[in-house]
Amino acid sequence: MKIRKYDNALHMIRLALDRIRADDCKRRIELEALQCQVLEAADEQRVRTSRTAYHFGKLPLELATDIFTSTLADDRAKVVLLAQVCKAWRCTILGTPHFWNDLVLSHQNPIKKAKLWRTRSKGRLVHLTLRQALKAHDIALDELRDLSLESLRTLCLADFPASVVREHLPNLTTDVLRNLDILQIDNRMESRPVTWLWPEPSMALSSLSVHFTPFEWVTLTDYFPRLEHFTFSGPLIDVPLSAITDFLRAHAGLRTLSLSIMDFVYHRAPDLEQPSVHLPNLERLEIEYHDFAMSFMFPLLHMPKLQVLNILRGVHAIDTSLQHLVTSRAGESLRELRISQCAVSAHCVLSLLQQARCLQTLELRYLGGNQANAILHALSQPSPTHRDTESDERSGGSTPTILCPSLTHVNFSHCPDVKSGALMALVKAHLFSTTNDTPVDTATSPQSPQPAPIDTLIVDGCPLVEMEILPWLRSKVRLVSCIYMSKKDAKWRR
Repeated sequence: MKIRKYDNALHMIRLALDRIRADDCKRRIELEALQCQVLEAADEQRVRTSRTAYHFGKLPLELATDIFTSTLADDRAKVVLLAQVCKAWRCTILGTPHFWNDLVLSHQNPIKKAKLWRTRSKGRLVHLTLRQALKAHDIALDELRDLSLESLRTLCLADFPASVVREHLPNLTTDVLRNLDILQIDNRMESRPVTWLWPEPSMALSSLSVHFTPFEWVTLTDYFPRLEHFTFSGPLIDVPLSAITDFLRAHAGLRTLSLSIMDFVYHRAPDLEQPSVHLPNLERLEIEYHDFAMSFMFPLLHMPKLQVLNILRGVHAIDTSLQHLVTSRAGESLRELRISQCAVSAHCVLSLLQQARCLQTLELRYLGGNQANAILHALSQPSPTHRDTESDERSGGSTPTILCPSLTHVNFSHCPDVKSGALMALVKAHLFSTTNDTPVDTATSPQSPQPAPIDTLIVDGCPLVEMEILPWLRSKVRLVSCIYMSKKDAKWRR
């Protein structure tokens, strides 16, 4: 026991217990006490060993590499942190080139970083990002001047001059650009075109983001046959509406579309006889600056699989756009609806919500004119289902249900008309399934979904919400946020 060979000690004690006489109680008690001491000492040793043992080092290299890859999936910058944990991790990470194939250059030691990433990636960069702060240190790109970029699949120019890239990276050839999978460009510091970035048709791009950069809509209509994600942000001058709709019509495989159009100038009235734009695979649509241009384009869009709709800062009323979604029945697949700083009527929103039976997230922010409270009140009131409404004349009755029974995330921040009663009624309506034990007759109300409880409720900047109801709300809702004003506003009012 003193030399910590506990297994041998236990074996010898068991042998001694087998040989002791049955009437020798004193000797038996002593051996059993010694056995308990050995067991306790063995347990303490196992605890100490488990605290200091390096279990991760026993994993196969392939499995450890997969774990590191999953950890770096969201933030590739963590590769430096992981390499500092211990010697074994550092050897594994430094010996795996694909952990270093994502290079982001900014103002922090760009020359040294470019050298390290080039060496550790074995010269096979897959993702290259150049940030705005690199403009003062563009000499760092000379470290990549003679580097082959055939493995490059992502190029992101975050407010970095495209002309500098072309000057310092001669190996960014037409073949390399043609094989890119993701291209993000923000060239707001230069007004010159960047046609060399898309040199010829049949590019392999699946994701294209253009911010404040001249974009030739007509010329580039057939350049991206595999495009699935498209983002455009910036002013459009002397661009006809038909050029944008033709571009969208040529890319029917789009899954996400984000448009932030500003300063749209019309030299003629828009062509109202344009054919529809069918986007059968579009799942996410984001619109910023809903102006007159979008009010003409939106009714042309047909999106049968739309799941997420975000509209921010509407210069023009969005009622017509919401009515188009109802008419085209695009609301049936809607899962998330976010409207902020827009002129909209409660009637149009409720028409869309009646169709969005599967809606889970509803965010209406910075709405005025008593529209938000009216929507909240309607969400807590029972209404007949579409199935029962159609058969109401034959059956003589309807089955009451609430709008959006799957709703779990609600955000009505900075809507000054939101009141406490409407909030409490909404939460109570979605607690129906847990508080009402009355059995439901599935024969009379087929496929009638039970309301899901509200999980998140955010009403920041709503002065009419009484703080006395907050304890009750927090007892029924997992996350409740009700910040009446920021510290800056509170200091100003004092």
